[in-house]
Amino acid sequence: MARHYPTRSRTLGICFALATLAFAACGHSNNNTPKATVTATPVVTPNASSPPCVLSLGIAFEPDAGNGNGFNGVQVSHFEGNDERTCAGVGPTATPMGVAFQSSVDAVAFDSDAVSAVAILKGSAGYSLEQDVFGAAVGQLVPAGIPYDLNAQPPTPSATSTATPVVAPLIPDVTSVSILGNSQSAVALNVGPAANPAAIVALTSLTFAPPTYGLEAPFSGSTYTLPNPMAYPRTIVRVSPGATTINSTSTSIVLVRGQSDLLSFGVTLVGSGYQLNLEAQNTLLGSGSALRGKGEIVFDPADVTRALIGGTSAGGSTVLTLVDGLPSAITKVSTLTLPPGANIHSIDIASNGQYALVGTDLGIYSVNGINGTVMSVVTPFAPSPLNAMASAPIYTDCNGTTRHMTTVYSLGFSVGSLPGLALDDYLVALGSESGVSCASGDNATLVAIPFSPTTGTTPAPTAEPSPTATPGAGETASPPSPTPPAVFVQNNMIAPPAGSDILVVR
Repeated sequence: MARHYPTRSRTLGICFALATLAFAACGHSNNNTPKATVTATPVVTPNASSPPCVLSLGIAFEPDAGNGNGFNGVQVSHFEGNDERTCAGVGPTATPMGVAFQSSVDAVAFDSDAVSAVAILKGSAGYSLEQDVFGAAVGQLVPAGIPYDLNAQPPTPSATSTATPVVAPLIPDVTSVSILGNSQSAVALNVGPAANPAAIVALTSLTFAPPTYGLEAPFSGSTYTLPNPMAYPRTIVRVSPGATTINSTSTSIVLVRGQSDLLSFGVTLVGSGYQLNLEAQNTLLGSGSALRGKGEIVFDPADVTRALIGGTSAGGSTVLTLVDGLPSAITKVSTLTLPPGANIHSIDIASNGQYALVGTDLGIYSVNGINGTVMSVVTPFAPSPLNAMASAPIYTDCNGTTRHMTTVYSLGFSVGSLPGLALDDYLVALGSESGVSCASGDNATLVAIPFSPTTGTTPAPTAEPSPTATPGAGETASPPSPTPPAVFVQNNMIAPPAGSDILVVR
């Protein structure tokens, strides 16, 4: 199943002491006449302004990860319409659209323009099968071609070939995948705790199914070693959403995390390919526990040389660390310790780089200062009953009961804009409150609410203007201002396993 555009060759190498490898890769008047004035009438309504959305700007994807109660695949929820308002409510008992795959799906990954996408499926042991996925840009996922098994050696070259058979690292259980590059030049970077030998393994041909092996980037070799070799495996890989310029060269950043350390790679284009340079290691910012998916790492979208990390190698599950200097260094800028019990599960940073939202066991914390030197928690927009500084979005659960989302498994931002509103993000959170039990067996809920990156909170209900004075001669009353979109609620969502942050928002 092929896309209808030509492929371009990409190679990828890794350098720590001049070691090199190769990976191939196959969006008015000033008079005194009285003017019309308006009286602010708060708008509180459960109704959205968009009709039910199929083709939409804001889409959330949640893999089953083995918790699907018989469903193997990806739940797809359309929450933001093409008019950049939330989609119409779907009702408390409605179930999200599901795209079935041949086996359980643990993760999905998209490139920046959603042209290239892959899914990680359950294999004979762990999640070792990687499959191309088409249709991500419009939320109509289509599994494409035969999955590649990362726990098996690449096919032996044909008898007529003089190529030497490839001996690749095997990953019986892929715990994280991110896509480097986009469109025809994209490669999928994979890591897992039992990779043998330990390495990043790249797959190519993401727009021309099926995926193919693209060589590996080991963490140590015969000509180089890590400054501080760690005993624990590395299970998280994250690619920066953009690039920075270093010595006039465009450089992307890849962070790889294990339980005991964090590695920083700079990625540049060299000739027809990518070169990956291992540039820094931090032994204090490992995860401290086994994680899957995003691994509590998020790059600052306004400055990819900065990142926010959740947790520490010492097991500080409530600690946030802001770092900069990437990729050549992992320099601590500041730390922030959340209240006891606020174990971090998911983090994202708003589009302007000022605020981060952190999903925890007590609710959502809004953190200011991501673009500065000191982080602080700001006033919550919907105070959590578990902690006064956390927010717990209010929603109606699958049984019609009003709830507070106190446990947040995953969250993310979808960027949009509404004329006349200080709004260019939607906060999307997947979570629940203790005690929810749905007939479907899927007890999580996804909410999408407007978020202002200039205040770190949701916009207050705006006024529905109504004239209170007769317009002067030749004047008309001010037109109504746009009102903030309603909260979108989708129940019967699959909750991820412990330690998994696998929700994808775009």
